[in-house]
Amino acid sequence: MRIPTKKTLVAAGIVTAVLGIFVFVFSYTKAALSMHYRSYQHEVHQNADSSLGPDSMPGDGSVDVASFETHLPIVVLDMNGDEPKDIYHMVGTAQKREYRDPNVTDPWIPVTFTLVDNANDHNKITDAPSFVNHGKIKLRGASSRSFQKKQYGIKLLDDDGQELEAPLLGMDADEDWVLSNSILDASQIRNYTAYNLAGQLMPFTPECRFVEMFIKDGESYNYRGLYLLTEPVKQGKGHVDIQDYNPRDKRPAVILVRDRADDTKTTLSTWASDQQLTYGWFTIKYPKEELLTPEVIQKLETQLTEIEKTLYSDNYRQFLSYPHLINLPSFIDYFVINEYFMNYDSGDNSTYYYEDPAHQLSMGPLWDYDNCWDNYKFAAGGAEYMVMPERPWFERMVQDPDFDARVVSRYRELRKGIFSDQNIMQFIDNTVAYLGNASKRDRSRWREVYLENHQLALVEEGHGYVIDRNRDTYEEELVRLKDMIKGHGKWLDLYMDDYLNGFIKEPLAERSRETYANIALAFLLIFIASAYLLGKRVK
Repeated sequence: MRIPTKKTLVAAGIVTAVLGIFVFVFSYTKAALSMHYRSYQHEVHQNADSSLGPDSMPGDGSVDVASFETHLPIVVLDMNGDEPKDIYHMVGTAQKREYRDPNVTDPWIPVTFTLVDNANDHNKITDAPSFVNHGKIKLRGASSRSFQKKQYGIKLLDDDGQELEAPLLGMDADEDWVLSNSILDASQIRNYTAYNLAGQLMPFTPECRFVEMFIKDGESYNYRGLYLLTEPVKQGKGHVDIQDYNPRDKRPAVILVRDRADDTKTTLSTWASDQQLTYGWFTIKYPKEELLTPEVIQKLETQLTEIEKTLYSDNYRQFLSYPHLINLPSFIDYFVINEYFMNYDSGDNSTYYYEDPAHQLSMGPLWDYDNCWDNYKFAAGGAEYMVMPERPWFERMVQDPDFDARVVSRYRELRKGIFSDQNIMQFIDNTVAYLGNASKRDRSRWREVYLENHQLALVEEGHGYVIDRNRDTYEEELVRLKDMIKGHGKWLDLYMDDYLNGFIKEPLAERSRETYANIALAFLLIFIASAYLLGKRVK
């Protein structure tokens, strides 16, 4: 065998290095292409005068219509003195949803929806509206439907009572809209921050815009505060952009939800849920109930059961085949995003999945972040642990060292940019500055609710940081929010790798070492082959 010359070895080394660089650049480019552009309301309207209008409102919501003004769009709801009825109730320790009356299943009542959005960012209730619609309204949320500050679903209708698509505040045209912003969140910005920042990473995450909302009754108006006009989770262009449902497809287009048991919807019988190995149940968000067939339901149950039996298999070789059954990158991003945001409802409640013939089962879109970053009322969050490894399906994935390594790699990549402390803090500060007096009006309107006791320790000291959990003032709430973001991020920076390693089973750890050894061997073989071929060519 001819011994390669020094020149040949250098050339082979260059070929191998170029291949390695190509692999790295391909991975980086793929990650960059996963970023989704979103326009931030607070940046688009950064020149608006946030000092417009009063800096407080009466606790009863009364308002001087003639003098009220704001830089935010105004939404007025006129329900003719009525209010949407809560036709559901939650029963049992598992909080299963049922109809209060099986004969009353329509949650909608008529509403006149009025939007005032002047080009100069100076809006008054008495201004000519930019949009008016006679549509329908219903209550939204599970537990939140009992809050004093209600959340609503809006459906726009034409003069014939048919659904009418309309673009609102620069968002894609649609007939369905959500008015949200939970009273649980005294910072007022958790959902807005999560949807906008994490929405750059997770496809189909809803767009949202801040508005100030009033309810009209006759000639009187009642100020209801700061809301987010938000796109709902639904199928369609500009939303979850999957193919239209066709029951004849081998894998029909669907949007699934994992949540509490819900007797008002079609619930799927899957192996892990039936065996009570996982929390919650799958229901079908898309298509509509009346379009489902027994055959489609059976297809979905069979597919989900195959995934669950693979994930929860004691045979580790079978277990390791799970990445072939799902869109793994979407699961990795979902895990990283929700762990960073400490959104520990995710994985259990309001957890969405989608699929069609062109997509494997994927996680997303994102939804419901009012309890993130240590905002659960009945228990204090902690910066120094992780919860997503305990969530359904993920509790098994973290036993795979390759999954853990990819989670850590993705997290570290995002911490250099979109999830860096500098970027997050700047986003929060700019959003708060943009809200201005509107934030103060909302807090004064709901002051008694915002000041309700939370089960929060005063101070938590950890690895070189302090988390102040006082929230008596808005400034204290922002300090609490920022302290937790920095504290949890710093702990994840230091310990995420070690923490996830604690879940790995030994056979899988051995398999991981074999994988990395095989990668090294592959590069060595490429080097040897390059040296041989180049040497042969020189000869």
